Amino acid sequence: MWRVLLKKFPLYAVIAIFILGYPYPVSAGTGAKLAQSENDVRTYVDRFYTWYAPISEKRGNHDALLLALREKSVSFDGKLSKLLSDDVAAQQKAVGEIVGLDFDPFLYSQDSSGIYRAGRINLQQDRFLISIDHCNSVNKCRPTGVRALVGRMNSRFVFENFLYPEGRNLIETLIELRKGRASR
Repeated sequence: MWRVLLKKFPLYAVIAIFILGYPYPVSAGTGAKLAQSENDVRTYVDRFYTWYAPISEKRGNHDALLLALREKSVSFDGKLSKLLSDDVAAQQKAVGEIVGLDFDPFLYSQDSSGIYRAGRINLQQDRFLISIDHCNSVNKCRPTGVRALVGRMNSRFVFENFLYPEGRNLIETLIELRKGRASR
């Protein structure tokens, strides 16, 4: 149809194409780029959890978090890293009481076991919201209720926040704990 119009009415056809838009996608690679980005972010999240989950299971929440901040600090956005570091430091100073997180912030549990991996991925603006699944075996996975918010810093992925059920999230939880410690 467009070819016929171009032959009979070249100027009008060009104007119509300009106003109405060309009937075919201009950048056919956009879908492929998005799929590649989803694969890349899935690999990023899976690698982190493959490293982290066994440490959390063996050493416990606090030690695993401390090790993650030491060895994988580039995995976290600056704000999240600072809040987590402050929480760990406050907990280390407290004797006999819990003044910081009392659960594993990446697994949203107190006792972890099994395999954790990236589940469903949603694109939100320029970030990825990724459901974290717990797997007892390769084919038996279920969502944990944790969703990782992953963005890009320079050319690499970073965890920006972790969202929990009931609308809670890690950054808000850490800020509330900090305010609670300051009021003591």
